[in-house]
Amino acid sequence: MTGRDLIVVGASAGGVEALMEICRALPADLPAAVLVVLHSSRRKPSVLPDLLARVAALPAAHATDHETIRPGRIYVAPPDSHLLVKADELHLARTATEHYTRPAIDPTFRTAAHAYGNRVVGVLLTGMQGDGAMGLLTIKRYGGVAVVQDPEDALHSQMPQTAIDNVPVDYVLPLSGIAETLARLAREPREEAGTPRMAEGDAAQEQAEKDQIVQADRIVQREQEAQIQNRRVGAPAIFTCPECGGTLWQADEKLVQFRCHVGHVYAGTDLLDHQADAMEGRLWEVLRYLVDQSILGKQLAVKAEKDGRLQSAGQFRKRAGVAEAHAGVIRQLIEGTPFTDAEEKAEWA
Repeated sequence: MTGRDLIVVGASAGGVEALMEICRALPADLPAAVLVVLHSSRRKPSVLPDLLARVAALPAAHATDHETIRPGRIYVAPPDSHLLVKADELHLARTATEHYTRPAIDPTFRTAAHAYGNRVVGVLLTGMQGDGAMGLLTIKRYGGVAVVQDPEDALHSQMPQTAIDNVPVDYVLPLSGIAETLARLAREPREEAGTPRMAEGDAAQEQAEKDQIVQADRIVQREQEAQIQNRRVGAPAIFTCPECGGTLWQADEKLVQFRCHVGHVYAGTDLLDHQADAMEGRLWEVLRYLVDQSILGKQLAVKAEKDGRLQSAGQFRKRAGVAEAHAGVIRQLIEGTPFTDAEEKAEWA
């Protein structure tokens, strides 16, 4: 039996340098295709294929819709499109963002596992979000191999550490050891490379988990149809979608994830970060209203004093003083402790 001929690599913050180091060390005769997903701006052009092509022995380019997957090539997810695998083709989709990004890592990992089964090697590199862990778990459930950059070797440790904490990872490696391992896995017969399983359980339960993953890309449509037929199962979370305001439903998975009914997906840590950002934004909004009240109250007091309405002037100044005092409390709350801290988030992950 041949080796694993599809390598999917995901990275976020700090990922450009990490990807270049890995691609530089991949052999020119690699008998596998490499799919690369890097979190990037949806509105700016990406030069990542050019950067990889300069250092790699393999040709690198942005993936195109309906492109046939060929070994010995590097396919990069273009900006503002999820990179999906269907049979032996690549597909680009502008479906809902996942983990606040498009392209996201999870859709590529998930569809690669469904299409290629135990022929897939998933690689998760440096990053600050929870993207990729659920996709890597899917790869494992289909018998693939999970490779994660050593968090201590990563510029940002949250993404690889989240995967290590939630997925039975096969290899935790520094960047310097990843390319060699990928080349070996691509050539080794799959029986020798091994197909480690998830936690022990009966065959029926394992198949049920697989079936759920197979339908992952159709889950939004299924849930909408179930709602129409009054057959929606499960329970909604108390949270709402940060991007569209819809109700979030918690995914029944090992990882804490949430999905809205149009397809936005969030890891629990990502949603927590958004709530902190949203709270700070609301506090700035409250502060603005209080400052406005203070200024307007003083303005009206000045006008009342000029008109000889001293009692009214006193009331306006009192209201302005109350608003100014409240504004001071809100400002102290905003400026006191950061709502999100990169180092703390990395420790929590």
